Amino acid sequence: MIHFIDLAMSTRRALKTLSLCVSYLTMGCLDAVRGPTLLDLKDKLNVNLEEITWILPAFSIGSILGGLIAGIVLEKFESKSFLIISGNQFVMAITAGALTLCTSLWSMCIVSGMQGATLGALDAVGTVLCLNIWSGSQYKSDPFVHSLHFSFALGALLSPLIAAQFLSERFADSALQPYNGKVHIPYLIMSGLCLISALINVPFHFDTQNSHPEKETTNGKNEPTSSPTFGYGNWRSFSMLTSLCLFFFVYVGLEVGYGSFVSTFGVLSLSLSLSRSQSALVSTFFWSGIALMRLLACFITLRIPPMGLMGMNLILTVTASGMLVIWGQTSAQWLACISAILGLGLATVFATTFTWLGKMMVITNRMGAMFSIAGSIGADIFPLIFGQIIGLDPSYFQFLIFGSVMACLLLFALAYQLARKSIKE
Repeated sequence: MIHFIDLAMSTRRALKTLSLCVSYLTMGCLDAVRGPTLLDLKDKLNVNLEEITWILPAFSIGSILGGLIAGIVLEKFESKSFLIISGNQFVMAITAGALTLCTSLWSMCIVSGMQGATLGALDAVGTVLCLNIWSGSQYKSDPFVHSLHFSFALGALLSPLIAAQFLSERFADSALQPYNGKVHIPYLIMSGLCLISALINVPFHFDTQNSHPEKETTNGKNEPTSSPTFGYGNWRSFSMLTSLCLFFFVYVGLEVGYGSFVSTFGVLSLSLSLSRSQSALVSTFFWSGIALMRLLACFITLRIPPMGLMGMNLILTVTASGMLVIWGQTSAQWLACISAILGLGLATVFATTFTWLGKMMVITNRMGAMFSIAGSIGADIFPLIFGQIIGLDPSYFQFLIFGSVMACLLLFALAYQLARKSIKE
């Protein structure tokens, strides 16, 4: 009987996690589609590259506000988590369909900001909610957390492939011609996926077991899965959290900046001169690397501790950024290969950092929101910088990526050292 109850609770947890995975799939689709479609959106509005890049910081500002609000709201209404997420996905569907209907830059920035708020809200609470779902279970939460981020990467992988079928091929001599492309189609497809996700999440609101399930342990008592190694009052823990906020700021900016502008880099580089469809496929290699590693991480984490996986991530990322500086403008094949390696390195950084931190302290919704906001600020600033600089000289893109990777390496090393010293004390 006890085994049957445990199996039923685990199945319930698995279904909730699967529902979150579908939500993360749609989030990945919408996050990755902006890069390949950026030039088409520019042509649709008849603006220049520097102007259209303003939709990216508008998106990130919305993401900051969405993450902040979601962290506070779900801290108070945790039992309604899935209903709130369902409503969030419904709004996401509306903004995805409305984006390409905009006829001016300012209206597109507003819709992009609203879309960013929905993605930021889901990003802020999704990982923490998954940790809560599996809290107290006989199973480790690590593989399930990585499954969320694999779903995001899968969506980001499929998104450029879908968008590439509908992108126009316009060049400088056709800039005065009216835009007649089909960029609205991939956004409508993703709007439909978001609507499906919204409907899938609704039934879990009526589940008698809420999103913070009762902890099951061998002695039948409610106990935390692990005891925090140090508390929040420790100045070293505060310094470590500050370092991690800066780390997420740079890391998310790096990932968003590369994913959004590698396609533009391929088109504008005089040495490469790729078509828009070719550049969209290069972007696909980046997201393929992310998707592959996140899938493998669901199984790797059963054997390798978080720090081992993080070490592998950093080695791959540093290697790829160095290769980008040296061979980034050699050929489309080299750029695709480098993008795949960089994707492999960046893939599990976010989830691995969460699981590593979760072994030392309890991660709350507000803490998750804090990390999400730090990342959203990075996603706000980095694309703006990339968009302004890449138009001046595409080679700057290579050095910005390399510098960002070095900053990530130093910030995580600092956080790791602070954590070690705090544990020893």
